[in-house]
Amino acid sequence: MIYAEQGRTVEAEAMLKRAQQGLQRLYGPESIESLHMTRNLAVLYLRNGRMDEGEPIIRHLLQVYTKQYGPDHYYTIVGILNLALCIQKQGRLEEAKTMLEQLLQRCTEEIASKGNRRYHFLLKSMWALANILREQRQVNGAALWYTKALFGHEEIFGKNHPDCQAIRKRISSLEHESSIINPTNREIPTKEHEHIIELTIALAKLDAR
Repeated sequence: MIYAEQGRTVEAEAMLKRAQQGLQRLYGPESIESLHMTRNLAVLYLRNGRMDEGEPIIRHLLQVYTKQYGPDHYYTIVGILNLALCIQKQGRLEEAKTMLEQLLQRCTEEIASKGNRRYHFLLKSMWALANILREQRQVNGAALWYTKALFGHEEIFGKNHPDCQAIRKRISSLEHESSIINPTNREIPTKEHEHIIELTIALAKLDAR
């Protein structure tokens, strides 16, 4: 991806396609080596705003990951997040929002039932959902999810982590957008939302031992 980082996207695309074709001939189209190269090609399209070309590739990858590894595997969940991001950037906010809400529910249920360490994906989904609500000008909802994401990030990574700083900037910008949102007047989390935060923080502390 050096060419892509240098802005030489045409050369990068050609190189990735040659590598993809070579790996598919050598290992098969659904081998992990071929899938990784295909994913790199999709990432290149997304970074350059070519969502209409990137989306079908991401959807294909998601289908393969789900079939080969199951719906709860790391690759599958990352695929869902990437697809939601791609859809969001095309302005299909409700569709992306629904995907993220479903992913949040799945991660929460799995953490509760199996103690599985899905809190990282949970936090990423919270952050992404907050971004969508912000674009929809649902300021209260966005602030609530940004705040939940911030709580979890602070517990896991520390208050000075770059992600924490980025989320604080988002919350601060929301406070300028609406006088309703301020540090002493936030929407009260529901019991379900509080449960998500408690699970995330508890698992983070277990992982740190």
